[in-house]
Amino acid sequence: MFLTRTQGRGWEPDAVLNWLALAGWGTHTEPSDQIGQPTKTVKAPDSTTVMNLSEIINDVCLFGFLIPRPRELRAEESLQFELDVLTHRRATLDPAKLAFLNKHHLVRTRSTESGLHALALRARRHIKDAFPNTLVPYLLFSLGFYVMCVYFYSTFTSLEYIEKAIVALQGRLVTLMDLSTAAPYLFVQPAWDDAEARAMLDVISITDYQNVMRGTVTRLRSTSPWDVQTITDALHAENRTAGIKPARFMTVLRHAMSGVKVRDFLVNLCLWVQI
Repeated sequence: MFLTRTQGRGWEPDAVLNWLALAGWGTHTEPSDQIGQPTKTVKAPDSTTVMNLSEIINDVCLFGFLIPRPRELRAEESLQFELDVLTHRRATLDPAKLAFLNKHHLVRTRSTESGLHALALRARRHIKDAFPNTLVPYLLFSLGFYVMCVYFYSTFTSLEYIEKAIVALQGRLVTLMDLSTAAPYLFVQPAWDDAEARAMLDVISITDYQNVMRGTVTRLRSTSPWDVQTITDALHAENRTAGIKPARFMTVLRHAMSGVKVRDFLVNLCLWVQI
């Protein structure tokens, strides 16, 4: 029940188990391999060590029973949580450490195709709730005196798009629910008529705007490989070609792509141009 509630708040179950295990993990003694030293002290892992359940218990499952691996078969750096390592001191649950662990468990999960797909499936519900206006009219037809309109969700809520958003935001997501707040401009059409969008153009001439957009689109179409460093270099090169200040150059791109003064705009650009 506890894990179900925490997952509903965006915390990954593996991260919560990781957090709780480390909070109660203390030092313990083991038989020493050296003659004359009957025992040796084994320290607890660092309080921010990222582990899933199998890594914590370091056990194998055989016909439904958990059977500890023989100690000689374990890697020296492997970890094992046992009852005798529980600390007797009062454990402090640090929310900041849970956030750190959750962030890294998300990175772990999205590193595999199946994991990324599972994250996108879970995130889609939150995206639809956060952006209910992503419904777009698709088909109009008449039934006598009634006109029916069929609505479909836009591409902003497709699994493919959400997967790309998760990858593009990389380490910025502490919880999966942060996807809708870390970069809301990824899931709505740019509002170029808003006061903020119009104000962005106060210091940009039409000629500069057109030149920056034409040059950037042409350069990015031939950019390879498609990674942050390569795109950064391409934008710097195009900025020099355009001959305007970097701040104005980036304002043009921000306005065209999102209509807002967003941070980490390169992430947004990588995602949108790829799509």
